[in-house]
Amino acid sequence: MAIKRQELKSDEFVSFLDEIYEWYLNRQHEVLTYGSVIVAAALLIGGVYYVHQHREQQASNGLSQALQTQSGQLGSPQTPALEKENATKAQKQLQAVFQSYGGTPAGKLARYDYALTQLQTGDEAGAESTLKQVVNKGGAAAGLARIALANLYQGQNHLDLARKELQDAVAHPTPLTPKAESLMLLAQLEGQQDRAAAAKLYQQVKTEYPNTQIADLASEKLQQLNQTPAQQ
Repeated sequence: MAIKRQELKSDEFVSFLDEIYEWYLNRQHEVLTYGSVIVAAALLIGGVYYVHQHREQQASNGLSQALQTQSGQLGSPQTPALEKENATKAQKQLQAVFQSYGGTPAGKLARYDYALTQLQTGDEAGAESTLKQVVNKGGAAAGLARIALANLYQGQNHLDLARKELQDAVAHPTPLTPKAESLMLLAQLEGQQDRAAAAKLYQQVKTEYPNTQIADLASEKLQQLNQTPAQQ
């Protein structure tokens, strides 16, 4: 059965949603003596930077086109059959991006989104494999993949596997998956089996992120947890 894109994420996902490029030039020594070497080095660095930026731009353009295909035409009704058809079409475009530019941030996100299209077309085993690849490649997309894996495992009732992915997301935060939000998702999961563990996690969020909206949300969830009768 096709899965709607919105259904691939928990409610917390919707509320909570790269890599940093850094380079420098060494000091120059005796410009008159080594001027040609310095010029050559500057040209090399500039060329590498240009190629890197160009590849990232190409990857970003390809990813944007694939996402447009996946979303379908604006204003058009999206039936399950049409969503599955659009996801299948987008898969080829996404594959082209991450196969050509897999090391770029956009390429990694394309591989992640490819996993989401696999879920949309009912290929959970394929999606699991792809998401694990995304995690192994690192970057901001890795955090998204860990949480998507946790969401997949939770739907399959593999709560231990889901817990491990969320614990890894907490331990390896990214700009797209901050620690506080991963803690909230982990607390939500723990609340299904271990209320004390969930309460401890909500309290951790309140302590580490005081006077923030996510701390207020943690307080609200903690209150709800305390008011809900424990299951026998």
